[in-house]
Amino acid sequence: MLPRTATRALPLAALIFLLTAVPALAAPLVSGEFEVSGLDSNNKLVEGPDGNEWMTLSSGTADIAKITPAGEVSEFDLGAETPSGIAVAAGKLWITRNGGVTSFQANNPVGTKDPVGIAAISGASSIVLGPDGNLWVASAENLVRILPTEPETNKPFAEPGLGAKDIDVAGSLLVIASFGTESAVTATPTDPPVTKEVKAGGGLQGVAGGPGGQIAYTQPTVEPKEIGLFTPPSLTPQKLLVPGNDPFGIIFARDDAYWTAEGNGDRLLRITPGGEISDLKGFAAGSRPTQLAQGPGNTLWVALSLAKKVARVSGVEPPVPPGLPGPPGAGSSGSGGGQPRPVPETEILSGPGRKIATAGKKIRVSFRLASPQVGSSFECQLVRPAKKKPKHKHKGKGKGKAKASAAATPPPFRACSSPQRYTLGPGRYRFEVRAVLDGVADPSPAHRSFRIVFSP
Repeated sequence: MLPRTATRALPLAALIFLLTAVPALAAPLVSGEFEVSGLDSNNKLVEGPDGNEWMTLSSGTADIAKITPAGEVSEFDLGAETPSGIAVAAGKLWITRNGGVTSFQANNPVGTKDPVGIAAISGASSIVLGPDGNLWVASAENLVRILPTEPETNKPFAEPGLGAKDIDVAGSLLVIASFGTESAVTATPTDPPVTKEVKAGGGLQGVAGGPGGQIAYTQPTVEPKEIGLFTPPSLTPQKLLVPGNDPFGIIFARDDAYWTAEGNGDRLLRITPGGEISDLKGFAAGSRPTQLAQGPGNTLWVALSLAKKVARVSGVEPPVPPGLPGPPGAGSSGSGGGQPRPVPETEILSGPGRKIATAGKKIRVSFRLASPQVGSSFECQLVRPAKKKPKHKHKGKGKGKAKASAAATPPPFRACSSPQRYTLGPGRYRFEVRAVLDGVADPSPAHRSFRIVFSP
């Protein structure tokens, strides 16, 4: 395993080689970045009915792009103003635009474009095929229902204060990211929709439906930033705080986990339905991932809004059913001739600063943990460093040595999860954490030293 500082400084090409050189990993990796024109943070992506990836553009000269699995990009002008959302229904692709929607066939986008005017759709909007078989658009203060086989048959429903940013399906419900009401809004696909709010800590940007009707949302607006999880009818979210991060678009992928684009770190965050977070790096520095979608061949496709590129992430594999063999080459080394087990790496996403002041006897500290190796668990230990003794000669040195030796013995690593929390009094501490994957522990745990001082 390379030293931790070395692996984090690897350029993209070297990182791809490092990961692909170990087939036993069978882990997701960034496998290509491809230039497109005019991307911004509101351009969405979707896997098309033709086996290609499709995305909206804001270049002024092109409205949509087709990206083949190999990364070949073709751009098309549909005469759309402010194209943003994109979905598939009735064998066609549909985009939202200022003043309506436009549908088209994948084999001839320009020749088959069919714009339909809908006054309730304005600016950047999101679109999804609902659980009722209709298309639903979340736009500003409106939800709009559209019949895919007859788009002129549409109906808007006013939702004052909504400030919609994203829409998805969660079980039998629609869910909308509301920037205006700082909440995830669930809606029944009925006339009129019945809505309920789940309050977050700031304006939302992304929502995704998961297993059993679970819902995930991203809140990148107000510190501490958060990713939330809840399952209706519960309206109380599990809040996963990610201060300093920028979780934006979010989806539920074929590996049975949520993925969100995290622009501040040029990476993706992977969130299990139980709330465990790991990350995937390898995008070009300063590229700023914002939106993402599933693609053909167990891929994810990611819009890099500052780099004006779309990136391909390969290896987002569905879980292996119990009792079936894993991917070729996986497993431990030994007489069976398998490849060596992967060595995981560990990262502390957030935690206390070097010095914390408290007016009370105790203060609560929290650490957010991550590992780029999907499926890793964590083991933690909290060490109280031995106090430094004055440098002078004294008698009874045998007794003094025994005490120093006992104080320096660290506690054992114990299973933990993210976030890991402690309630501590004044003193010096060293927190250490190591990722564990398939029984193999990171040999160089991540660590953070800090001091708690009493300050009345």
